[in-house]
Amino acid sequence: MTAKCFAQSLEALSKRYPNHEKIYVILDNWPVHFHKRVTKFVKDNPRIELVPLPTYSPWLNAIEKVWRWVRQRLTHTHPWANDFRLFQEQVRSLFGTLDNGSVDILQYVGLSG
Repeated sequence: MTAKCFAQSLEALSKRYPNHEKIYVILDNWPVHFHKRVTKFVKDNPRIELVPLPTYSPWLNAIEKVWRWVRQRLTHTHPWANDFRLFQEQVRSLFGTLDNGSVDILQYVGLSG
């Protein structure tokens, strides 16, 4: 993902939740997250607040646990090793099941009791 793509993603996020006063985006320390294009977008859109995690602390980043969940369900046996397009479809389909929220995944990543 480029800084341009990330800034566009933040814009899409802002449009998806127009009535929210504040949108917090938790980040690891990838340089793209702090590119001048991204910081300018955030400065111009104060509803978006970037929250960087400490360096080398993947256990604080729930998305790392989501990726583990995806790997356990989709990639552990490499069933689509010869068909990347099908693999992408399977990943999108799995994430699509989370679009409207999922108590199971929130519990899995430790964000719900």
